[in-house]
Amino acid sequence: MKYILLILGFFFLSANAQAVCSGGFDGSDATFQGCSEMGDVGELIYKRDNDGKVIGKRSDAEIKSYLVSTVEKRLKNRGITMKDQDGNMSIIINDDTVVFDVFNQNGEKVYTYTVDKERGIPANEKDIIAARQSYDVQKAAQREERKSRIARMQALADQIKAEEIDKKAAAK
Repeated sequence: MKYILLILGFFFLSANAQAVCSGGFDGSDATFQGCSEMGDVGELIYKRDNDGKVIGKRSDAEIKSYLVSTVEKRLKNRGITMKDQDGNMSIIINDDTVVFDVFNQNGEKVYTYTVDKERGIPANEKDIIAARQSYDVQKAAQREERKSRIARMQALADQIKAEEIDKKAAAK
């Protein structure tokens, strides 16, 4: 009885692994290239200290240098840079957005990002980030359901053990 309960417990508690990474500049090749979304680059307008307090406002030159260091650090393992064949960078700073290109190792343009200046989220990834947050909420709900199932199974196992002990005591 215990083994059947244990097997049923593993059967009901198993879960499928789901990938939440899709899109980016790899598109449908993301499964072969790995996850390539750039993700949130942080707030571009203000400089903040380690505690998150605003230190000051960034100038356009500071925004460019911050963006270059952040993007190149994040995408360097994928062979992506912000410099073209000639070593030039294309960064356009507007009122609400920053537009820039990323290039492969040959200096060929791979993708153009449009990043929200205040939140630092690329326009093409807003839906992905919202989907990821929704997935996290769903995963937390599943985790809580599994915990309650485990608690119920443990209570049932304790009840079965108590009944077996009572049967053994009655048999003596």
